[in-house]
Amino acid sequence: MDYPFINTDVNTDAERLKVGAELFTKLQCQSCHPTSNAIPPGKSPEDLAPNLQLAHERLRPDWVLQWVADPQKIFPGTRMPTFFPPNDKGVPVSPFPDILGGDVKAQIQAIRDHLFITVGGGKRATRSSSVTN
Repeated sequence: MDYPFINTDVNTDAERLKVGAELFTKLQCQSCHPTSNAIPPGKSPEDLAPNLQLAHERLRPDWVLQWVADPQKIFPGTRMPTFFPPNDKGVPVSPFPDILGGDVKAQIQAIRDHLFITVGGGKRATRSSSVTN
């Protein structure tokens, strides 16, 4: 049992972090989610979604993958949009087919890794501490 302590180090590499940063920008995550203590220009605190600076300390890596995949499924009515809506066969589709070959799972992992490592200052997993891919 890993509760209440879990390892939030993520197994990633420089390329995945770069792609995650690109997707984070393209999806305009910072337009709602602060990544510092400053309130974004033109926003009031009531307009903002949770600050992502401490996500690696507050959230479980596997939960973030599920949340980014379909926030409405976890919390119906949330203001966060579903960026990977399902097609007519129920398969999630990326709005960026040219990034990572359109692989939704790989794109979501890249976003999560960027969030945990680059934005939050979390740690990359070493081989012995890897708990999440």
